[in-house]
Amino acid sequence: MGRSPRFRPRSVVRDATSSRYVHGADYGREDVHRMLMRAYVRLYQPHLAIRQYKTCVRQVRAELDVEPDPETQRLYGLIRRRIAV
Repeated sequence: MGRSPRFRPRSVVRDATSSRYVHGADYGREDVHRMLMRAYVRLYQPHLAIRQYKTCVRQVRAELDVEPDPETQRLYGLIRRRIAV
């Protein structure tokens, strides 16, 4: 089997922030928010990861009238406690 592609935080942030998921049509894509949160942490920018979580909360409440998925909430908790993600 081939190796999985290496996670490249800078590329993730660049690609995701320019995508329609963050700037346009689909704010409910929590997987994109989580991907950005992880990328920010790996770029030593946990404050940006926390800001991304808060953006996610606002957007899923506004768009879907729900709270973030347990997986997203768990990731936020890990980031707040400074546990590797």
